[in-house]
Amino acid sequence: MNEDHDYSQEEEEEEQERNKENESPEDKEMYEQIEREMSAYLALPIYKKAEQIYTLTEAITGMLSGDAELFDLKEEMLYEAGMLQNKIGEIHCTETYNSRMENSVVLKMHASRLLQHVEFCELENFCDEDFLNTLEAEIEKFRLLFIEWVGKFEKEPDPDIDPEDEEEKDWGLFK
Repeated sequence: MNEDHDYSQEEEEEEQERNKENESPEDKEMYEQIEREMSAYLALPIYKKAEQIYTLTEAITGMLSGDAELFDLKEEMLYEAGMLQNKIGEIHCTETYNSRMENSVVLKMHASRLLQHVEFCELENFCDEDFLNTLEAEIEKFRLLFIEWVGKFEKEPDPDIDPEDEEEKDWGLFK
């Protein structure tokens, strides 16, 4: 087949269907598990709030125009907003309590930096204050969802680590 050929949507779906027919039962189970996990974290209220924050951030950064400094600010705001969704997915797929908590700290840092950028925009009058206030309010709702979500993490020992080794490497966080 010509590698330069552009697949139509229909051809792509047919190819996927052929591939599914050749999957082993183990592969099918693995893909089904991945789909269940993705569906579960995409349905989380905190993930949905992160999506809303990203959409608002896109709208606000679209209103900013100016020099290179504003370009950098826009890029940083979009990065921080996008990392909220990314980290939620990563945390959801992480199995150990300590890893979840470590990633939760990073998630909190991204939300805090986004809020700092919003406050800077307010201070410098870069954008309509109503839009910035809306984004601040959504970040506050995210913070409350974050507290609730993190509070549900279960403290379970890591089955892959010998408890004696864990004590030697433990930094005393997240107990």
